[in-house]
Amino acid sequence: MSRRVFGWFLLCLGACALPDALTTSSGQGPSAESRAALTAPLANAPLPAPTDAVGLDVLLRGVDGGSVDLDIVRRQVLAASARVDQARASLLPNLDASLDVVAVAKRTGQSFFKGDQATLRWSIGLSFPLDLSGELAERVRAAQARYRAASAAEESTRREQRAAVVLAYFNALEAEALLAVNASTIKSLERELVDVRARREAGTVRESDVLTVDVAVNEARQRSFELETVRQEAVRALNLAAGFPIEHPTRLAAWNVTVAVAPDPVAELDLARTANPEVDVLVETLFALRSDRSAAERSTLPSVSVGPRATFDSTSQLDPNLNGNAFLSLSWNPDLNGRVEAAVKEIDATTGETESRIRALLRSLQERILAAHRRAVEAKAAAEVAGRSLGSARENLRVIEEQLRAGTATGREVLEAQVSVARTQATLGTSGYRIALAYFQMKFAAGEDPLATLERVTTR
Repeated sequence: MSRRVFGWFLLCLGACALPDALTTSSGQGPSAESRAALTAPLANAPLPAPTDAVGLDVLLRGVDGGSVDLDIVRRQVLAASARVDQARASLLPNLDASLDVVAVAKRTGQSFFKGDQATLRWSIGLSFPLDLSGELAERVRAAQARYRAASAAEESTRREQRAAVVLAYFNALEAEALLAVNASTIKSLERELVDVRARREAGTVRESDVLTVDVAVNEARQRSFELETVRQEAVRALNLAAGFPIEHPTRLAAWNVTVAVAPDPVAELDLARTANPEVDVLVETLFALRSDRSAAERSTLPSVSVGPRATFDSTSQLDPNLNGNAFLSLSWNPDLNGRVEAAVKEIDATTGETESRIRALLRSLQERILAAHRRAVEAKAAAEVAGRSLGSARENLRVIEEQLRAGTATGREVLEAQVSVARTQATLGTSGYRIALAYFQMKFAAGEDPLATLERVTTR
C-alpha cells in the first residue's frame, strides 16, 4: 500500500467519523428542556418586589440596578472599550514566535511514521510599527470616539428608563385619582337613583328620569373597570422599567410637590443642543466617521515597521545555527483597484446621514420641549379654572336636584350637572400630576436627568 492510498484511507475514515449533527447546516439545536433551563433564571426580575409604598426618588435611583436595557448598553460600553485597546495595540510593539518540528518518514516498504530525520525550526521577533502616515493613530481616535458614543448611549438609556418610570408613576397616580373621583360619583348616582325611583312611585318624576340615572350609574361602573385597567397597565410599565416583578401590585407613595412652570421654555431649547446625551451619541459618531475617513485616506501611504529577530534551524548549514538579525518591513497600497476610494465614498455617505440625523433630532427635541411646556401651561390653567368652578358646579347640581324633586327638571339635567362636578373634581385631582409629568418631560428633552429634576423640584 502506498502512502497516497493510506492517506486517502485516513481521510475517508475521518469523514465517516463525523457525527450526524455536524453534517448539516443547522446542526442539532438545544432541546425544549435545555431552553427552559437556560431561560428560567433569566426571566427573574432584577430587583425584589417592594413591600412598602415606594416614592419616585427610590424608583429613579433603582433604575441603575433594575433596568435590563441599561445592563445591555453597559456591555456595549465594555465592548467599545475593548475595541479601543485593539486599535491602540497596533501602535505598540508586537512579539511573534513560531516553532516547527518536522519528522520525515522512511521510504515505501519501511514501517510508517518511524522518522529517519527530524528538523527543528523556531524564530522569535519583535516588531516596532512606525506610524509615519498617521493611519493607526486615526483608527485609535475613531475607536475612542465610538467609546465616547457608547458612554453617551449608556447615559441616554439611563435617562430613558428613568423617564419611563416617571411616565408610569404619574399615569398610575392619575388613574388612582380618577378612580377615587369615579367612586364618589358612583355613590352620588346610586343615592340619586334610589331617590328618583322613590319619586317615580310617588308620581313626581317620569320613568325616563329613572332610566337616565340608571344608565349613568352603569356607565360610571364601567368607567371604573376601564380606569382600573389603565392603573394596572401603568403599574406593570413601572415594574418593567424599575426592575420589579411584572405582576407585582406595586404601591406608590403620594406626590405632594407643587411644580412651578416658567412662562417660556427658552432655557430648555438652548440646553437641548449641548446637554442632551442623545445628541452626544450622534456627535461622537460623527467624529468617529471623520477619523475613519482620515485613516482610509492615509492607508494608501507606505507603512513601515522595524525590529530584531532571532532564528534557529537544526538543519542549517550556517554555523552557529542560532542567528540574530534585524529587519525593515515596507508595505504600500496605491489603491489601484479603487477599494479605498470606494470606502471613503461610503464613509462620506454615512457622515451625511449622521449629520441629517443630528438635524432631525434637534428639531424633534425642540418640538418635544414646546409640546411639553404647552401641556404644563394648559394643565395649570385648567386647574385654576376648575378651582374657581367647583363650588359653582356643586351648587348647580344641588339646585337641579331640588328642581327634579319638584318636577321642574329632568334626569338628564341632573346627569349633566353631575358630570360637570365629576369633570371638575377630576381636573383638580389630576392637574398636579399632569403639570409635573409635562415638566419632567420638558426637562428630559432638554437633556436633564429625571433624577436631577426630581432633586431640584423637591429642594425648592
